[in-house]
Amino acid sequence: MRMKHFPAKLAVLLFMLTFAVAWTIQPVSAQTTSFQHHGFGNAYFFGDSLTDCCWTQRYTNDGTPNWADLLPSLIGASYAASKQTDLAVAGAAVATSGGNPTLAAELGIQTGFLAQVGRLSEEGVTVSHNDIAAIWIGTNDIWPSSYSATDQAPPIVGAFDKPLGSRPGITDLTNYVTSNIRTGINQLKADGFRNIVLLSPYDVGQSAIEPNATAAALAMQYSIAIRNAESHLYTPGVNTYFIDVLSLLQQVQAHPAAYGFQHTSAADNCQANNCSSLSLAQQNTYIFNDILHLTNGFDQVLANNAAGIINAGITIHPFSE
Repeated sequence: MRMKHFPAKLAVLLFMLTFAVAWTIQPVSAQTTSFQHHGFGNAYFFGDSLTDCCWTQRYTNDGTPNWADLLPSLIGASYAASKQTDLAVAGAAVATSGGNPTLAAELGIQTGFLAQVGRLSEEGVTVSHNDIAAIWIGTNDIWPSSYSATDQAPPIVGAFDKPLGSRPGITDLTNYVTSNIRTGINQLKADGFRNIVLLSPYDVGQSAIEPNATAAALAMQYSIAIRNAESHLYTPGVNTYFIDVLSLLQQVQAHPAAYGFQHTSAADNCQANNCSSLSLAQQNTYIFNDILHLTNGFDQVLANNAAGIINAGITIHPFSE
């Protein structure tokens, strides 16, 4: 790749995505009439606890629908949540293994993204050309990597693997994450998928899982670099819809009242404020459900944003070599 051309082309792509984000995070009433369903077939989901429904639980407030539950109906896809359709597993990292080894041992499976893709292949699912696979992975590679050798995760989270050790270089972790995602997408294509939805990480430095300012700053740098790299993961013969969750979260935080939010930080999360006794509408005034996970309220915004990009046909295009 001729790198001298890349910054300009990336800037154009991110401008297009920013425009799409700005439009699709309008209140739902302003969006609904603009959705044009493409008539996708079956929807499948891969990822970690931000997407999990069935291997452990949903990590939204009170187990309410997450973005994977909400997106299919917005794009005309068929979906019934199960371990066979939502293969995401809490604690998953991007490779076959890694992430939370304790949970993997309890479940008796490899939890990682590549293992999830492998399970779908092993089940012999017949994939139609109009089926769609959605991927949101990398959070559990980013935050453990930002920790120093002596930093400890909160007890409620437990120990997670550091895929490249403590605080690897930004380029090294970015290449590691994106190369594993590339491997998974290639396998999904070989299985018959021609439609992929790829979500970027949000700024994990904003989460309250980071132990200190140094780790948070590094997690932010990792998140941005991985977002930028994912935004040009083009696959020939595949429609890849890229969802910039990092920018979406930032824009919602900049204008919270427009979307019904009052609590915008991970430190000021729903669980920290004992919100379980509140109504769903009150719970959804929080963006974060806990120190890492998001509420059903934000996931509604996310699903609408993704649907707007998908239904508008905005896909990743190739960069000249």
